[in-house]
Parts: sequence; C-alpha cells; structure tokens
Amino acid sequence: MIADDSSMFKEKLVMSVLGVDQISSIARATNCDDAIDLFEKVRPEIVVLDISNSLEDALKILEHVKGVNPNTIVFMLVKSSQEEFRKKCVDLHADYFFDKFSEYDNLLNTLMSIMYSKDLYN
Repeated sequence: MIADDSSMFKEKLVMSVLGVDQISSIARATNCDDAIDLFEKVRPEIVVLDISNSLEDALKILEHVKGVNPNTIVFMLVKSSQEEFRKKCVDLHADYFFDKFSEYDNLLNTLMSIMYSKDLYN
C-alpha cells in the first residue's frame, strides 16, 4: 500500500513496482482517513507512507498500522530536516526511512529486496 499526498511521486513508485510481472495491483491512498480505511480492507504486508502536508496524520497512520499488525513493514518517506518527526516514527516502530527524492533508488531497491525475500509474489 502506498499512502502519499503527491500524486506524481505515488504514480512513479506504482509504475516502478508494477513493472515486476508478479505484482498486479497496489493499494493507494492520498490522505489519513483513506489510508486507514484502505489498510483495514487490504491488510498489506508493506506500507510506504508519506503524508508530508500533515506530519500528525502520518504518525496517526503509522501508529494504526503498527497497532493492528506490528509485523507490517512500514517505509516512512521523510525530509532530512524532519529529525523530530523521524524520532517519533522510531518510537512508533517504523522500519525504514528514505528521502523520497534523494534516496528514491535506495527506497526502490530495499522495497524490491523485501518483496523478494518475503516471497510476496506468490
């Protein structure tokens, strides 16, 4: 599941992941309420989360996801200047942090590596 309030970035990531033959769909949300509702319906194993316009909403989604299933892998997309936000995410057990612009390739490589290692394709 991808929750991102930037449609351009979200679609770029979706297209990168959908390029893998075994992936047929990715759940997408644009705001906090949609993300929580979608998480409840889909129960994805991996969540990529960036709601930059509201850091409180991002923390709310992270807290909900980890509260429902602590094993859900959560990628937080952050800006390097958001150190306090990053610390709160660590407290809520976020798994990975990437800058969505400068670390996009690392994000994608890590995401693909996890999907292959968890055999999420089958």
